[in-house]
Amino acid sequence: MTMPNTVRLHRVLAAKPEKVYRAFIEADALAKWLPPNGFACTVHQLDAKVGGAHRISFRNFTTGNSHSFG
Repeated sequence: MTMPNTVRLHRVLAAKPEKVYRAFIEADALAKWLPPNGFACTVHQLDAKVGGAHRISFRNFTTGNSHSFG
C-alpha cells in the first residue's frame, strides 16, 4: 500500500550498494542525480532516517521557475 505523499522511483544503477546508499543519504550526492534533465536541485533539509523529513527544490534552467517539495 502506498502512503500519501510518497514518491516511488525505479532506477537501475550500475554501482556498488555502498555508493547507491550514499546517493540517497548525502545531500550533495542526491542533488546530482535526482533532478530531471534541464533542472538543478537544492537539498534544503535531509534527515535520512525512518520517519525523517526532507525539503528539496528543483529549478528549471530555461525558465528559472522553481518547485519545492518535502
